[in-house]
Amino acid sequence: MDEQSRKSYESLGRSQEGILEKNRFYYNLKLALLQMNVIFALKKNIRQIQSVEVDKDAYFDGLTKDAFFSAIYTVLNAIEMLKRNFISFEI
Repeated sequence: MDEQSRKSYESLGRSQEGILEKNRFYYNLKLALLQMNVIFALKKNIRQIQSVEVDKDAYFDGLTKDAFFSAIYTVLNAIEMLKRNFISFEI
């Protein structure tokens, strides 16, 4: 997350409506990432997101060229979705 998006997101917490907006944003984000079947972790917490780590497991016993590239594209799509969601917080 770039600095401007992070600051804009953190500024939402200054009011009750902003806290509700952060919660709504987080749960929508979580739902979207779970539907993409990726594993994710927030660095810091829901109130002060510094970064989001996204990964997709690929196991050796089922690893094919198709499975490998499918995992890569799924992670890239998840990252793009994250970028688009955080753009909405820019000032």
